[in-house]
Amino acid sequence: VVSIEVGEGFSASFNELSSAGYLWSVSVEDEAAFEVSENYLPQDIKEGEEPQIGGATTKVFNLKALKEGSFEVTFTNARPFDETDKQALVFKVDVKPN
Repeated sequence: VVSIEVGEGFSASFNELSSAGYLWSVSVEDEAAFEVSENYLPQDIKEGEEPQIGGATTKVFNLKALKEGSFEVTFTNARPFDETDKQALVFKVDVKPN
């Protein structure tokens, strides 16, 4: 359970292996409840080394609460072409007035 106030936000980050087709996505039961953005962190590359081609990346979802209430936010790791191979994490988010 995540507890925040309207106007506050939280982030969730996941390792993603997009070269194998596994992509993380987010869905919110009430799309008007959160402002959602996503980005990738650069890989940890030591000085003088090249990035690993086809390696895992870190995908970060940033969610900012826009209204109060209790909501479910679902993060899913799946291959878009394979409906049988999914992993989902469900967060309960309680948003209080500020």
